[in-house]
Amino acid sequence: VPVIESEVVYEKKLIDKDEYTKDVVVANITPGALPVEVAAGVGRKVCGIPGMLLSALLMGLPGTFLTVLLLMMINSSGERVLQQILFASAGVTAYIIYMLLMYAKGTFWECREKGMAKSGTVFMFLVFFLTSGKDVFQLLGITRTPVFDISTIDVLCAAFFIIFFTGGRFRWSRIILSTVITVLYCLCVGQMHLISSPRILLILRLVMIVLSIYGLRSGIEGKIPFSWKALKKLVREEIGWAVFFLLLSVPALICFGDTLRFAARGLISAVISFGGGDAYLAVANGMCVTTGMISHDDPYLQIASVANGLPGSILCKILAGVGYILGYQDGGVWCGIFVALCGFACSIAASGGTFSAV
Repeated sequence: VPVIESEVVYEKKLIDKDEYTKDVVVANITPGALPVEVAAGVGRKVCGIPGMLLSALLMGLPGTFLTVLLLMMINSSGERVLQQILFASAGVTAYIIYMLLMYAKGTFWECREKGMAKSGTVFMFLVFFLTSGKDVFQLLGITRTPVFDISTIDVLCAAFFIIFFTGGRFRWSRIILSTVITVLYCLCVGQMHLISSPRILLILRLVMIVLSIYGLRSGIEGKIPFSWKALKKLVREEIGWAVFFLLLSVPALICFGDTLRFAARGLISAVISFGGGDAYLAVANGMCVTTGMISHDDPYLQIASVANGLPGSILCKILAGVGYILGYQDGGVWCGIFVALCGFACSIAASGGTFSAV
């Protein structure tokens, strides 16, 4: 953020400080790749929709290009290059762990200042308990299946359902109903599958969607002024992001038969990626590893090791890396490059599209 600010506000004077601050605030409350979103906001103010698309593209391109290049070297040169990359990324990984711990600490102090320290701590440990069962069991040498071990995707779905349905207000009827539905949902999606009926899970998901829409509509009704001019501007921008995504995805559609499934999961994972780039690793795990799309070693041993040691958005690099692995395994190097390009397009278009809407 300060690097971009120095360039566009003070050196080039492309936009003023207030405009830049607004873009940063919106990017911080929007899922996706933050530097890509900030660049899109600056480009839109300077050159309209073409500037918005080009700025986002060029912000995410260098790190993504280097990630795919190193993955190509690993696949062609074997373990020697991978070992060197693992050594190089060890220090970066340690730093990232430290930053995530500081992030959790900062969240706790923010809750404490707002008088919500107890509830904040309870929620952090609750999420850890729900998502880390398998990892804790492995560390302790326990071979049994944990009761929950829910993917981050499912936790985010439950969290958004509660937020949208309750509207952040304490009303007993909605609190009790949302709690019952969320507990049943966790029992369905947990690794032990205490409720194993696919029909019940489908019904719960439909109920969660309907109640979320109802709660969101009642929460914002009459509070956001409607404007045809603003709506038309939004539609033009979203069409721009959609065209951008489609153009970059055409080569993958031609050479890789599973492109649509990969693109759908990539777009969804980017749209629900909150909490910074490194938090996206957990989202990618839930979207790609637990669903069986790629093995556990691919994102953690290869892609994350490469991406952590390179500049740029983690989201862009991870999605492109997953795309390259999928394409390479299916059709070789060029297929890997084309599917990586599709993953890159997913990360940019999803980040930019949600940023424009917010």
